[in-house]
Amino acid sequence: MQAHARYLERDGHDKDHKEFGFDAASDHVDIALTARNWALAKDWRHWRMILSPEDHERVNLPEHTRQVMGRMEHDLGTRLQWVAVQHSNTDHQHVHVFLRGVREQIDEKTGKCRPLAIPRDYVSHGIREISEKLIEQELGPRREREYLASRGRGVEALYWTPIDRTLYRKADIGVVDYSHAKWLTHEGAKARTQQEMERLAFLQGLGLAKKLADTCWELRPDWKDELRRMQLEGDVVKSRTRVHALRREQGQLEQQLS
Repeated sequence: MQAHARYLERDGHDKDHKEFGFDAASDHVDIALTARNWALAKDWRHWRMILSPEDHERVNLPEHTRQVMGRMEHDLGTRLQWVAVQHSNTDHQHVHVFLRGVREQIDEKTGKCRPLAIPRDYVSHGIREISEKLIEQELGPRREREYLASRGRGVEALYWTPIDRTLYRKADIGVVDYSHAKWLTHEGAKARTQQEMERLAFLQGLGLAKKLADTCWELRPDWKDELRRMQLEGDVVKSRTRVHALRREQGQLEQQLS
């Protein structure tokens, strides 16, 4: 956990740069120090999340994160201990959140905070729904054309996308079947379905899906993990490229001044 925290606070910079994070009350939080203190407490677990809303460029991500965590506190019935850091080193800005796995209530037998359990469905769907509803309240309902344009950018993306989340929900034992597509009449539904089939064809090219019929694909069991791995590798490559470019510029400037 501490190593991951040190990586996050660099945000694609070199090892001497430190990016401070934020929490519910402060915009200047030492992520690595907080992770170290939590590790010393020897909690049963901790949670790591990524908030990556599609309308990231139109909202204040730290404030949005605070609102999401506030809703989670209400849903889970406890005050939450968390820290977060915003990353802008990729095309899609996002926030990494560390959540300590304890409730504020004390266990009478151990004298320690009770462990925080979060239902699986809440982790996989509930948090995202909270984020989407908050953004809709702030920006208003998204027009269908804007939504499709934003969603379509994920067809050939080398990372986990909103289309992939849809495929994950629709998959029946790893198989996604669109034989019903020819009966669709709503233009929006047709466009979304077309995007999903184009995404499956792209995943097929990556070896993450196998075509069983004209409108039917079988997803590889580890396809989600593999996309996550590709995203992480892509972030690292972009971060290194950014650091090298800065060093080249610094070297050129030093030559001009010498």
